[in-house]
Amino acid sequence: MLDNSLLFADIFNAAARAVGADFYTAQIALM
Repeated sequence: MLDNSLLFADIFNAAARAVGADFYTAQIALM
């Protein structure tokens, strides 16, 4: 159960980083 929670956190963090990178790139493109 603990391992699953850590795995979920890893996936969530990776997804958040991907979304953040996309947003950052879009922001630069708009400048």
